[in-house]
Amino acid sequence: SLSRAPYDLDELDLAWLDSVNQKRKFKVLAGSSGLSEGLLQQSITLLERKCYQNMMHAVRTDESLRIEYDDSIVCDVCRDPESEESNEMLFCDMCNICVHQACYGVIVIPDGSWLCKPCSIHQMNPVCVLCPNRSGALKRLKPSPGWSHVSCALWIPEVKVGNAERMEPVTNIEGIPTSRWNLLCCVCKKKE
Repeated sequence: SLSRAPYDLDELDLAWLDSVNQKRKFKVLAGSSGLSEGLLQQSITLLERKCYQNMMHAVRTDESLRIEYDDSIVCDVCRDPESEESNEMLFCDMCNICVHQACYGVIVIPDGSWLCKPCSIHQMNPVCVLCPNRSGALKRLKPSPGWSHVSCALWIPEVKVGNAERMEPVTNIEGIPTSRWNLLCCVCKKKE
């Protein structure tokens, strides 16, 4: 049976709540007190209970137990929608980027939530130094600061990946000839 214990807010929940209240600050100044921890806790508790009830109904009635595949969901690095038992597709729990374990260098899938590198250090909307695309599977550069898409690092011959198993850090950006920076990208068809 479903536990009656309320949802226990953690640090990530409280950070999200603070962020939402900061964005709503103009409304708070106009008389609203913002969203409280209690309201968030009650809301998540109700959502979890409803989800649990829906899952139990599906199990009892054999509804929605078939696995559905969505070919539009692809790995951001290799663009393949297929996964294997030893190379699962992972979705970042913050930005929802989808990658294969091997493509992004995730050796062991963690229990619970998984965050991509930028989200794991709260780096929101990092920019790839190699292309104009603003989202995607990014890894840190070394020794210079910044980020690179894993796919950009693999497509540009001068760029290297320091540890192929972990797919990081991205190195040798300075080895890219000046002439290459002026070319049109054959992947995204853009030039910045």
